[in-house]
Amino acid sequence: MIIDRPIFIIGAPRSGTSMLYDLLCLHEDAAYVNNLTNTYNAQPLAVSALCKKFGLNIRGERFLKDSVDVDLYTPAEPFTYWGKWFSRDIESLYWKEQTRKDLGEAKVQEIKRDLQKILSLFATPKPRFICKFATIQPEIELIQEIFPDAHFINIVRDGRFVANSLIKLYDLSNEQLKRIRHPLLKHIIPYPRFASLPSIINTYGEKSLECTARVWDETMNYIEDIKPRLRHYYEFRYEDLMQEPTLELKKLFDFCGLALPQNAAFRNYVAKIGKTKHKNNYEGFELVEKICAQNLKRYGYL
Repeated sequence: MIIDRPIFIIGAPRSGTSMLYDLLCLHEDAAYVNNLTNTYNAQPLAVSALCKKFGLNIRGERFLKDSVDVDLYTPAEPFTYWGKWFSRDIESLYWKEQTRKDLGEAKVQEIKRDLQKILSLFATPKPRFICKFATIQPEIELIQEIFPDAHFINIVRDGRFVANSLIKLYDLSNEQLKRIRHPLLKHIIPYPRFASLPSIINTYGEKSLECTARVWDETMNYIEDIKPRLRHYYEFRYEDLMQEPTLELKKLFDFCGLALPQNAAFRNYVAKIGKTKHKNNYEGFELVEKICAQNLKRYGYL
């Protein structure tokens, strides 16, 4: 099966990447890793067939408590596949970038076979693989080496809100590890693994606004550096999507070479954009503005 123009969502964590992922995956031709296949990546076809045969499923708000409901079949950030393909140590604070040569052709072919299995799970003659990896793992240019026609979408959100929300992400992620009694992972720092992260954490602590503001700032710097080298790149602001969802989504799907979805699930999702069950109490905006002034101005937030 042909892997045609795969779509990769990039952006700082807590910038609306999950919402964007859900919206794109509601397209009639979308194919993606779901929670079931992400958990059982060794045998995705067999496990999917078994669950479908017996009607197995479970649904509820995800542990991040952000008004996002999930089940076995909703899109998942493919952490287990990423670990399988790139052998990243989740406990390491810095991941060195790799090239296709570093990875080796055998691993490249394994990645393509895995994606073909995922594509085969979707009943569409022209599947488009869609993937979100908001932790900005340093594989963006490697992905382009493997898939020269890959499309990258960067969603940008006001760093003052992202910095606050990253602290919430830190707390909720570690609470979840304790709740499920994870057998291997006892603690996680859910921030992008760029080169300066260890220094930022050593200086400011892993759960401070000084830290998370710099995490957002470094993420924006990283993308600003890499985006001129991406052949197919699209960038837009979360706030613009909130303000004019139909207009922004039309431009987004045009970039992807896809018609705007016409199904009821997509229309219902769009109608709920901006409506949440949770409330956030964010603070420290002046501190974030001081740290991130250049990028806040660059993206029109100051």
